[in-house]
Amino acid sequence: MRAAGDTPNGTQLGGCTGRGFMPGQSGNPGGRPKGPSLTRLLREALDADDGAAADAIVQRVIASAKGGNFKHIKLIFDRIDGPVQAQRGAAEPDTVLTAEISDDDLIRIAHLAVNDGESG
Repeated sequence: MRAAGDTPNGTQLGGCTGRGFMPGQSGNPGGRPKGPSLTRLLREALDADDGAAADAIVQRVIASAKGGNFKHIKLIFDRIDGPVQAQRGAAEPDTVLTAEISDDDLIRIAHLAVNDGESG
């Protein structure tokens, strides 16, 4: 004989505590909050003045990467080439994974790329 609140498959209505959502009951009855999303507000701000704010941010990130800021170098590589795959087998056998390159070497590579191969 089933206890009150049990379902035919033996599970309890409302989850293990019996106080959860009942069948047909929404977990968010009010729905998504009304009003503008943060993403939309950011896009609008960055698109204002024909994208002048976005251009300024991009130029600062590039300048910072040129100055050796590894986080900005990584950000640029990730945005252009996509993030490095964590799986070792994802690359071709002769390909060196970016994760295997030291931070100093990656900065040197980025410096060479920025300066068209000139060492310095």
